[in-house]
Amino acid sequence: MGLVAVGTRQNYSDLDTKVDQEASALAAFYRNVSSFPEPKRSELQADLREYTRTVIDVVWPLQRRGIVPQNAAAAITTIQTHLASFEPATEGQKTLHAEAYREFSRVVELRRTRLKSVTSGLPASLWVVLLVGAAINIAVTWFFHMRSQSMHF
Repeated sequence: MGLVAVGTRQNYSDLDTKVDQEASALAAFYRNVSSFPEPKRSELQADLREYTRTVIDVVWPLQRRGIVPQNAAAAITTIQTHLASFEPATEGQKTLHAEAYREFSRVVELRRTRLKSVTSGLPASLWVVLLVGAAINIAVTWFFHMRSQSMHF
């Protein structure tokens, strides 16, 4: 039972780390696009704000219930389309664009690992075996003779 608790806690901790990494990558990506020229800067910043609001308001509540959300991919596709349509004019903009694309790829990768972890965890069959074993264990302890019946409680 203790090992199951440790395994469950480890899954929770891993997911927390993945969310932190995704948030850091989003912040870095936002910082990179903040140096883009107008109107591309405002467009990408608005896209990133929309994606973040969707993740917080729609995706996380679904994940909390164990549902893998399917509707947030449109926001990622919009960001990718707007990022790909930017044509850098200077060498500095080319470097910035490459760095922004690298951060965008990292966001997509971390998003995927976060979504994958929604369905990870202990399988239902293991929980059934664990609960049945606990019930049998409790039932067997009632067969031990004790001087005071209150000790069972």
